[in-house]
Amino acid sequence: MISIQQKHISTSFEVTSFLRTMHEKISSDSPFTSLLWQESWALSLEHLPHLYTFVKHGNEIGYFWLARQKASLFPFIHTQYLNQTGIPKQDQVWIEHNDIMCTKEDRTDCLNALFNFLDNLVTDKLYVSMALEDKWKQESSSTCRKYHSIPIKGYRTYLAGENLEGCFSKNTREQTRRSNRLLLETCGNLSIKEASKDEARDYFNLLGQYHVKRWGQTPEGSGFNNPFFLAHHTHLINYFFDDVSLVKVTAGNTVLGYSYNIAFKNNIYFYCSGINYAFQNKKIKPGYSMHFLLMQFYRNKGFQWYDFLGGESQYKKSLSSEIYEFSNLTFYPASLLGNANYLMQMLKDKLAQ
Repeated sequence: MISIQQKHISTSFEVTSFLRTMHEKISSDSPFTSLLWQESWALSLEHLPHLYTFVKHGNEIGYFWLARQKASLFPFIHTQYLNQTGIPKQDQVWIEHNDIMCTKEDRTDCLNALFNFLDNLVTDKLYVSMALEDKWKQESSSTCRKYHSIPIKGYRTYLAGENLEGCFSKNTREQTRRSNRLLLETCGNLSIKEASKDEARDYFNLLGQYHVKRWGQTPEGSGFNNPFFLAHHTHLINYFFDDVSLVKVTAGNTVLGYSYNIAFKNNIYFYCSGINYAFQNKKIKPGYSMHFLLMQFYRNKGFQWYDFLGGESQYKKSLSSEIYEFSNLTFYPASLLGNANYLMQMLKDKLAQ
């Protein structure tokens, strides 16, 4: 029998001590539920969410974070955010592959314990952003649990095949080759340089300058203007540098851009980039050229997948060999109020069609 207990920690020492001890017991399928992400995120926050542990035979075998935020006009209905704060600025680092952290053999029992915990909350719904729905569906279906799902596409490219270019359409191959040729003719040879630990901070800051120029005026803004985002990644780069790959791509003396990637279990997770869009010739596509060169670079290093992660973008569609699906999941408690809340969401979806 697995129980859930709240754990009270507050200092940075308590956070790192707990997380590092816990992650010696558990393994993660993605960087986002691993120590490198969880520690960096927790230490970046103004206030920690509530921390809960899964306990089996008196031993802690896993954990999760919950933050409670008002969810509607009704004061008694709240959303519990899994491994997020529910505050956009503090969640801008954006967890993907969201999941509970626990020993693999106990995952089903831990999920059932989490759902029982949700039922005891009566009025609160559980929000799990950017999750792999199949990993949650079986457990929720087994208890006839009502949940709402919003799909989000993820994109990745298989690097270990014989012909990398063969993954792309004829049009994408032609655009990328033309862009590479024009860059060679006008700027010089294309090259990649991976940052050393001493260079990493400079690469990150230079990437940020391009990122702010591109995204700073959008509704969400650039994370490089967000102190929580910067604190998270500063810690990650400083303390988990072996899992980070920061690279600069150039054509001659001209910078195409910088890319920030996480290397995890033979896969490269492309996190963000800062791209130089100042080229006058519109047939030069610095993003296409940069990502293709990076795929070749990481392929030669022996990585299997180049994962663009979630979110819609034309370059992701064009340069990926496979589409997979995340989902933003909302689980409702098995109660009258939970069922009413679920039906209200279904009605809202129907009216929006």
